[in-house]
Amino acid sequence: MDDIVTRWASDLSKYQKSFKEQATKVAEWDRSLVENGEKIQRLYLATYEAERASNEIERQLMAVESQQDELENWLTRYESEVDDMLSKQVSQGGDQLGGHDQERERTYKLAEKLSQHLDEKSRNLANMVKDINEVSTSLSKSTKPEDPVSFECHNVEGIGHQY
Repeated sequence: MDDIVTRWASDLSKYQKSFKEQATKVAEWDRSLVENGEKIQRLYLATYEAERASNEIERQLMAVESQQDELENWLTRYESEVDDMLSKQVSQGGDQLGGHDQERERTYKLAEKLSQHLDEKSRNLANMVKDINEVSTSLSKSTKPEDPVSFECHNVEGIGHQY
């Protein structure tokens, strides 16, 4: 019996030592599992926040894309209207001005031409009056004509000339 008790005591000591070693390893594994579980939880939370931020960014990008599409539609419409306006102006004589400016420019050019034409007529008429007065003087054989022809001209600026 002493042998059996001694053997059991030695087996018990051996198994106790083995149990402690295994318990130490299990405790290390358990600690590692708890630490890794906490890390996994932090990673999960970070992933969740990143996914939420990514969804928000994607939503904002879609809003920006929608605004860009709307802006592109407006720009396309305006470009076509501008092209139409330019083609109408080119087909109406090639003037680069539009609407009232174009009409004002045409009126101004017409006024310039009329002013030049009137100035030329005024000079011609003044020369004709001068010639008539010279002929009248030479016909009457007097130094002073009895009834000289006079002519008063007003140019576009409103300054009067007498001939």
